[in-house]
Amino acid sequence: MALDVGIAQRLEDESLGDFSAPATATPPAIVTGEMQEAPDAMIAVIPTSGPQPDRILGRFPRYQVISRDKSYEVARDRAEAVHAALDQHQGSLDGDPVGRIQPDFEPIYLGRDGTGIEGGRAQFTQTFTVITK
Repeated sequence: MALDVGIAQRLEDESLGDFSAPATATPPAIVTGEMQEAPDAMIAVIPTSGPQPDRILGRFPRYQVISRDKSYEVARDRAEAVHAALDQHQGSLDGDPVGRIQPDFEPIYLGRDGTGIEGGRAQFTQTFTVITK
């Protein structure tokens, strides 16, 4: 299974949202790949560029995780909960062995996405490097 799916499942297991049925989720929805327009409350796990694979040490895939909500405080708190759920996780992600998940930085405020009458939804981003076994 893809590691982004494993990360999304871990976030669902930590009660941070619904990955199994994001289109009908009680907020927040958890999705992989492209961030969708709805619902407003969402966590997206997006593969992004990472360090080059090393023949001896293996590969180090990196994932951007964006937390979004109408409320700045809710989006920020959710981003911090994502950080806590993934920081230094070891073992496996939905059956794929991982050595550790390493956060690259603390959550960063991206601003509002400009969608909607109320000035858009607050978004926070962070990236995580997965150290594979």
